[in-house]
Formats: sequence, C-alpha cells, structure tokens
Amino acid sequence: MFYQLPPDDDHNELPLTFNSEIGFLNYFLSAAFTEKENNLASAWTGHEPFLFCLLHYTKPRRFVELGTHKGNSFFAACQISQTMNNAIECIAIDTWEGDEHAGFYSNKVFENFKRDFIKYDNIAKYIRKRFSEAVSMFENKSIDILHIDGLHTYEAVKEDFETWLPKLSDLGIILLHDTQAKTKDFGVWKLWEELQNTYPSFEFEHSHGLGVLLVGQNPPAHIKLLFNAMKKEEVVQLVKYFFSGIAGVEKSKKVLKQSIKRSVQKEFKKSYTWRIGRLFTYLPSQFYKLIQKQKREQF
Repeated sequence: MFYQLPPDDDHNELPLTFNSEIGFLNYFLSAAFTEKENNLASAWTGHEPFLFCLLHYTKPRRFVELGTHKGNSFFAACQISQTMNNAIECIAIDTWEGDEHAGFYSNKVFENFKRDFIKYDNIAKYIRKRFSEAVSMFENKSIDILHIDGLHTYEAVKEDFETWLPKLSDLGIILLHDTQAKTKDFGVWKLWEELQNTYPSFEFEHSHGLGVLLVGQNPPAHIKLLFNAMKKEEVVQLVKYFFSGIAGVEKSKKVLKQSIKRSVQKEFKKSYTWRIGRLFTYLPSQFYKLIQKQKREQF
C-alpha cells in the first residue's frame, strides 16, 4: 500500500489576510480552548492546545505520528480534524510494544487504543509496524505535518528525522517532542540544537519541550507568516506564555481533582486560581504592548 497525498482542494490555503500581528494572533490562538475529548494521561497533554491551533491554522491534508502509545496527541489531531469537516487525514504509526524509554508493555495498551480509535475511524488510520518498515508505504512529499515521538536516543531520533524527511510536502512541518528532556540517554535536545540552526523553527519549553520545524521547501503564505511572526521576540514570548499558562492551569486542575485530603485540595485551589489569574492578567497587557508597538511603527 502506498499513501499518496489527498488531492489539493485548496483547504490548505488560508483564505484570510491579516492587517496586523494582533489579527494573526487572534485567529491563530482561537482554537486553543477547544474542549478535549480524551483524558488520557500523557506527557503530551500540555501541548494539546497548541496542536489544536496549529492544525486549525495550517489546515494540513495529512498528519502522521511516529510513536503514538495511548494516543493522546493523535486523538487530539483527530478531534480537531472532525471540527474541520474531516479535512485532515490522521495516521498513527507504532508497534505498541514500547521501548527502553517508554517502557515495554502488554497488548492491552494497543487494545485500549483500538477501543478509543473507533470514534475516529472514518478519518484516521493506524499502522502497526516499525517506523523503518512503514516509511516505504508513503510517497515522497505526501505528509504535511509529521510528529516524531519514538525512541528518544540521539541516534534513533536522528534516523527517524532523516528517513522521513523526504516524505514531507512543500508545506512540511515536523514536531519533535521532549526537546527539553536531558535525563538518561535522551538525545532529542541534541538533535534539536542542530536542526534549529538549519530550518525556521520555534520551541516550547514546557511539558518536556516541543520543537516546531518548517522543512517544506515551498510553504503557503500563511505558513510563512506563522514562522516569520515567531521570529519576533514580543510575539514568541507572548505565544509561549499563553500555551505554558494553559498547560499550568490544566495541570493544577488535574491535581485538584485527584486530591483526596481537603487540606490538600485547599492548597491546590489557591494554585489553580493563581495560575488562571496570572494567565488572564499577563496576556492582555502583552497584547496591549504589542498594539502600542505596532502603532509606533506605523508613524
């Protein structure tokens, strides 16, 4: 079986223009508070709001994930695709056997994944193979967004990147998880240091780190706009704080729900309230500063 890129029916072109970075940010961040359908425990949870925004904004035809495990990030991609009239074909690739970093697990993990997968089987596929075996099933330039989250040694993630790079389309964005994990023999951070000097990129440091690379050779205008905007310090800091703030709120909410002792709940309620307050007092001030800066630049 060979996966060809679905016909280009223009849904990967953004039919909007923005007069300012504020207009761009308003549209880009609009999907961040999508209520997620799955509550699977995962180190990826803190990046789900960004994934919602990225897929909603870039409108890729195909999203492929290398290393799915329980399916947290994959099902988030499927969910946002459904809100876009099933515009994104989502494909998960994994052995569902585990590895040295994730740990090895029984077939129950795969059975649970298949149970949750049923909800999205009209727009999604899964391939139970090793990454090196599955790559031949895809034509070159047939993937718009690739998420690499397999074995995290430097050698393994570099092989994944180099093996799958030719499969990326002209839109071509690659996500690398765990760019901030430097324990044991994790080596994604090392590869990230090399790649961010070669490709347009930006990174989120929270939730173990997520690197975002533009590898497409001829990306649409709205993709260029995203990466050009993220070159500006005031924009990238605002966006990073926005998504890390949401991740902090979600983490506090989760701990709050899991707390048993009333005294512990009280402390986490304070933390939860504080995080929400920080998020929604800081962001308006940063937007205001950005507006004032743009006004000055116009005169």
